[in-house]
Amino acid sequence: MSIAAQKCNGSGSKTASCRLADFPSQKPAAACGYSSSVLAVIRRHWGPLSFSALTLAFLASRLLALGDFNWTHDEGAYISAGWMVSKGYRLYEETMCSSPPLLIHLLAFFLSVFGRSISVARAAIVVYCVIGFICVGLIAKEMDGWPAAILASAILFIPSEIFSYSLRAFSTVPAMCLVAGAILAEIRYFRTGSRTWLVLAGVMTAGGLLTKLLVMFAIPMPIMAVLLRHLWRGHRRRDLGEKLWLREIAIDSLVALLSIVLPIAIYLLAMNPQAAIENTIQFQLEGRTQHGLWIVDNLWEMLKIMRDQLPLVILAAIGAARLYRIRPLRSMLLIGGSLALVAFLLNHSPLYDHHVTAVFFPLAILAAVEISAIARHLLGIRVPGIQQLTRTQIVEIAILPIFALSLVVSLNSNRLEWMKFHTPDESELSAIQFLQRTTQPGDLVVSDEPLLPLLAERKIVPMLTEVSWKRLRVGDLSPEEMIELTERRHPAAVVIWKERFENTVYDHWVRRHYSLAHLDSSSHRVYLESTADIPDDYHFTEELILLGYNYEVGDAVANIHRLEFTVFWRPLTPSGMAQLRFELIDSSNHVVGTCSGAFQWDDETKNDEFDFVPDHRVLDMVPGTPPGQYHICVTHLAENGQVGDRVLIGPIELPSNAGWIEFVWRFWG
Repeated sequence: MSIAAQKCNGSGSKTASCRLADFPSQKPAAACGYSSSVLAVIRRHWGPLSFSALTLAFLASRLLALGDFNWTHDEGAYISAGWMVSKGYRLYEETMCSSPPLLIHLLAFFLSVFGRSISVARAAIVVYCVIGFICVGLIAKEMDGWPAAILASAILFIPSEIFSYSLRAFSTVPAMCLVAGAILAEIRYFRTGSRTWLVLAGVMTAGGLLTKLLVMFAIPMPIMAVLLRHLWRGHRRRDLGEKLWLREIAIDSLVALLSIVLPIAIYLLAMNPQAAIENTIQFQLEGRTQHGLWIVDNLWEMLKIMRDQLPLVILAAIGAARLYRIRPLRSMLLIGGSLALVAFLLNHSPLYDHHVTAVFFPLAILAAVEISAIARHLLGIRVPGIQQLTRTQIVEIAILPIFALSLVVSLNSNRLEWMKFHTPDESELSAIQFLQRTTQPGDLVVSDEPLLPLLAERKIVPMLTEVSWKRLRVGDLSPEEMIELTERRHPAAVVIWKERFENTVYDHWVRRHYSLAHLDSSSHRVYLESTADIPDDYHFTEELILLGYNYEVGDAVANIHRLEFTVFWRPLTPSGMAQLRFELIDSSNHVVGTCSGAFQWDDETKNDEFDFVPDHRVLDMVPGTPPGQYHICVTHLAENGQVGDRVLIGPIELPSNAGWIEFVWRFWG
C-alpha cells in the first residue's frame, strides 16, 4: 500500500473514496478535501444558505401562481388605473384612483415594459412580497436566530387569508411588506446606532405610506426606536449626560422625521400635490362611514377573520411574552407597533377583510419565535430561563399539531385559489369576446368593471377606472353625471357588470336608450346602440336572438355528471315555440351528452325588465367524460324534422381534479 493510502486509512475513519489515493494523480484526495470544506461551509452558514434557498423557492412559487383570471372588482380598479397611466394619462388629474400613487406607478411601469395583462400587474406585487418575505425573516432572526427567520417567512404567506391578497394587485400586503423593511431597519439602528439604518427606516415607512394610507400607524415607530435606543445600556442619560443625551435624541428624531417627510414631499411635488391629496386623503376622510358602533363592528370583523387562525394567534401571544423576557427593548418596538396597528384597524371605517391581513405580519414573527423556542427545548437545547416543561409549554406543544393542521387546510385552500387564477371565468371571457366582435378597437365602452373593455382592447373613460361604493356614496360619481357623460361621449357599448350601476337611475336610463345584446345573469349585461349591431350568428331563426348563457356542473351520480345550464333568448315576436336540441361536444365534435325539448315563450315567461326569456336545461354526460373545454351545439328542429339553424354556446369548462399534480407539472414544464 502506498504512503498516501496509509495516511488516508491509518485512523480507520476515512471513507472508501479516500482509498482511491493509491492512484498516482492524487486528485481524488483533493476532491475529498474540497467536499469536506464545502460541508464545513454549509454547516457553518446553514442559516443564510437555507433562508436564501427558501427565498428563491418563494419567488419561484409566486411567479408560478400568476394568472390572468379571477380578478376582483377592487383589483380591477388598481390594474385599470395602472393601465391608463401606462398609456400616458396623468394619475389623479385624468385617471381616478383613491389610493396613494406608488403602487399605481409600479403597475404602470410593469404594464408598459412587459405588456398589458393581469398577470403582469400581479408580477409587480411579487416585488413587494419578496421584500416582505426577506424582511420578516430577518426581523425574526434579529429576535431569535435563523430557525425563527425561516419559520416566520414560511408561516407568513401560508394562511389562506393572506395568500390570495399577496397575489392580487391589492395595496395592503405590499404596504405591510415595506413596513416590515422599516421595522428591520429600526431594529438594526437600535442595535448598532447607525443613522443610516434610521434613514432607511424612514424611507421605507414613506414608501409604505405612498402605497397605502393604512401605514399611518407606523409613523411613530422610528421615533419609538430612537427612544428605545437611548434606554440601552451605555446610551442612557446617566451614561452620556443629560445635555448630550437630549441632543442625540433630538438629532435622531429629526433624522427619522425628515426621512419620512422628504421622500413623500418630493414624490408628490413631482406630480400634482393638490390632486393627489384630494383623491386620497380627502376622499378617504369623506368616505368614512360613521356610526356609533363602528369600533365594535370592526372588532367583530377582526375576530371573525382571526377565528380560523386561532392556533397562530395563541402561539404569537405566548411568543410575545417570551420575547419580552429575552429581548425586552427590541420586543417593545415590534409589540408596540402591533398594538398601534390593531388600534388603527379598529378605528378604520369601513374595515374590509383585506385590511385585516396586515396583522399576519407581526403574528408570523411572534409565532415563529415561539415555535423555534419549543423546538430547541424538545431537541434538548437549553432555552434561557427554562429548565423543564411548564404548563405553558405543554399547552404550546399541544397547540403545534393543531397549528400544523390549520396550515394544511390553508394549503388546500391556496391550491383551489391557484387553480382559479389559471381558469378563465366564462362570463368574463364571453363578454370580452362579445365586445371584440361587436365594437371596433377605437370604440369607447362605458362600464362599472373597466378591466373588461380594457382586456377587449377597447377605450374607457379614464375617470371611470374606479367605480367604488365609496365614490358613489360621497357623491363623487352620481347617476346624473353618468347619464350626462354617456350622452356626451356616446359609447359604442355600455357594460353593467357589478352592483355599482345595477338598478340605479343610470341603469334604468341605459335600458331605455340602449339595446340588451349580451346577458348571462341580471348582473352581467352588455348593451349596444341597437339590435342591428348584434352579429348575425347570434340570431337564431327569425324569432330568437341568443343573448348568453350560464351553467353549473353538478356532482356525479352513478358516475354520471349532470350539466345544468340556462340559455337566455331575446324573442322578436310576442309569443312562439321552437323545438331545440342541445349537444355537448368536445374539440373533435364528438357528442358526449345531449338533451332536447320544446321552448315556448309568451308575455308571462318574458322578463319585461330586461327583455329576455330564460331556457333552463339539464344534460347528462357520457360516463367517464374527461375534464377540459367543451361547447354546446344548439340546433333548431323544424316541424318536418329537418335540421334548421345551429349555434354554438361555450366554452364550457369541465373542472379538473388534478390538484397538486397539475401544479408540479406546470412548475417543471
